Amino acid sequence: MTYRKAGVEVVEEGEQPVIRIHGQFDFLLNAAFRDAYRRFPPESRFVLDMTDVEAIDSSALGMLLMLREYAGDESARIVLRGLGEDVRRVLELSNFDRLFTLE
Repeated sequence: MTYRKAGVEVVEEGEQPVIRIHGQFDFLLNAAFRDAYRRFPPESRFVLDMTDVEAIDSSALGMLLMLREYAGDESARIVLRGLGEDVRRVLELSNFDRLFTLE
């Protein structure tokens, strides 16, 4: 499998900011991911577009938990969308479907 360059970008979709993640979602994206979500107040509704995520590892799961903590834990409004089959399976096996809205 060939991986495309990994990255994080923030795009505006209407009035809703969306954080897009590309390539392999792992620790190498830690700083870029943190900088992307911290551009917005904690009470924001966070949408992560993971359509182009090719693989996800345990450090990415930790980064998602840090976003959830930043966004208010139980009151966090975080949507993970565009999940590929393998990424969805990792999230469900890790019970992240109980912590985030998976689309």
